[in-house]
Amino acid sequence: MPWWATIISVAAVVRISMLPIHIRVTANNTRMAYITPKVKQATEAIQKAKENKDQAELMKAAMQMRQLYATAGASPLVGLLGLVQVPVALGMFFGVKWMCNLPVESMTTGGLAWFTDLTAADPTYVLPAVSTAAIIAMLRLSSADTPKTPETAHMSNGFTLLSIIGFPFLANLPAGVMIYFIGNGALQALQAAIFRIPSVRERAGFLPPPPHANSVPAPTMVETLKAGYNKLINFNKNRFEEIKRDAYERAEKDVKRRAAEAGRQAAKSAAQQAGKSPKQQLTGSSKKQAKAKAS
Repeated sequence: MPWWATIISVAAVVRISMLPIHIRVTANNTRMAYITPKVKQATEAIQKAKENKDQAELMKAAMQMRQLYATAGASPLVGLLGLVQVPVALGMFFGVKWMCNLPVESMTTGGLAWFTDLTAADPTYVLPAVSTAAIIAMLRLSSADTPKTPETAHMSNGFTLLSIIGFPFLANLPAGVMIYFIGNGALQALQAAIFRIPSVRERAGFLPPPPHANSVPAPTMVETLKAGYNKLINFNKNRFEEIKRDAYERAEKDVKRRAAEAGRQAAKSAAQQAGKSPKQQLTGSSKKQAKAKAS
């Protein structure tokens, strides 16, 4: 089997091995989609209770959120299972890149058509372009079962924008890595398309989209860029306010500490004076007067 076919075959085996995790995470996401508006309200209530330091309201809102998850049969922790795919994907990427950089001698002739040398970058830029298109298609199809919120919609646009911006980086990678990206992206896109078939979705335990799923309009790239810019500005502003508040609190504590220390010193001096006999106080007063006259 030539190297280009081997790379795609290994990517397919890895994708199939990750299928049970994908099914579980996606099924959980489809259940989460039904409670997303109520979870958002409960999250805001928890945040407000924390700001007001209202423990009773905080416990009430937390209980409501737990009941929402229990009723829907969903858990936010299940979504973390999807992170298992990250080290696997990185391992495949660095593994293929390492073999191309050695290079493995047989990979220099293990390509196809115009990219026979898998250890060299594609001079025609066709493979990077196809790879970028495959990644974008995979992102768009995979986001279909993600709970629809303005944040997730902007994240989808953000990943798409990063894929386009990353084109020059892809153009400098060996053709073997491009084959992996194209094969993996095409397999993920195919997988997502298959799971959009109603009978397959029902068998996998995927719920249909909730009625409110289409109420969130898809933002444009310009709107996503504006939202990201505003979020960055607000983050910097909030961080500045936090630093200023912390500095003010530290200064206030320092002033109070100095005042308390001065009070303790004054009390100590007063106690020492009160403990002296009248003769000692008179002698001390005479010494002070003598020093004043001498000066």
